Amino acid sequence: MKKRFFAAMLVAVCLLGALCGCSKRDRRVVGSCAGYDVFYEELRFVTLSARTESEGLDAGALKEAVANQIALDYAVLVAAKAYFSDLSLEDAEIQKAVDASVDAAIEEYGSKSKYKAFLKENNLTESYARLLLARAEVELKWKEKLETDLFTGTSLEDETAFAAWLQDGNLVRARRIVAPSEAVAQEIRAALLAGASPEGAVQGKEGANLSAKFYLVKGYSEDQELEADAFALTAESPVGEIRAVNGEYRLLIREEIGAEDAESFAAYQLPTYLQNLRKVKYEAEREKILSDIVKNNPFLLNEFGNSLDLTTIK
Repeated sequence: MKKRFFAAMLVAVCLLGALCGCSKRDRRVVGSCAGYDVFYEELRFVTLSARTESEGLDAGALKEAVANQIALDYAVLVAAKAYFSDLSLEDAEIQKAVDASVDAAIEEYGSKSKYKAFLKENNLTESYARLLLARAEVELKWKEKLETDLFTGTSLEDETAFAAWLQDGNLVRARRIVAPSEAVAQEIRAALLAGASPEGAVQGKEGANLSAKFYLVKGYSEDQELEADAFALTAESPVGEIRAVNGEYRLLIREEIGAEDAESFAAYQLPTYLQNLRKVKYEAEREKILSDIVKNNPFLLNEFGNSLDLTTIK
């Protein structure tokens, strides 16, 4: 799903606060979503954001984009309620965190007037900014629960479990040679099979390139063909077959992971791999859950909301 503009904005300013008044129009209900009232201030913010991100949308496309974004925003609350049945945005714990962010934001901007100016420049009101903060707190609570469900008892639970899984044939170290022609690639491969080092095999071969050693984790490579080729290599057959890729010729060489390599990998690269893989799995699951919720909880405009022309909102 498209990254939400306001989420990026929240991170950039270390969350928002209060102290900006709202007009009666801002607090007028324009519709509902997942059992929550949606106010004009939110519709305005999402509309202006959508118009900025996608110029030239006609009225119908703009209305659909805005409705989808609002439904997605409230889907987070629906998802969280699956874990916290009595969850309320007005919970003392959540509001305490919001208040703390208010103080931090005022301190960050240096004065209340500068902070108010920031809100105005970003089409925000006090109450909507606080709603964004409260949702962010709810999502953090949900994220912790969802990650517990996803990772407990799996290879991604912690570094110990992940290291054991990698050692069970799920990590490979390799080097890649790219040659400009199949004939050159064949010469290089023959030299490797005859016992030449990778450096020696490519020496004097114009246009041939030898990569640094790299690791691949099974099931998580962007280049699936490269991953399959790398994991097909064995200690007994460490030189791969030649494969044509984008007009060049590639072959892989398996590199053994020695004790020193393993120690270095565990200290410096394993934590990053674990963090990234957890993130990939979490975000995929999050997207699936929210997508299903959005389908069942659309944003519905009321009579007043339907009377508004989103293309002219300022």
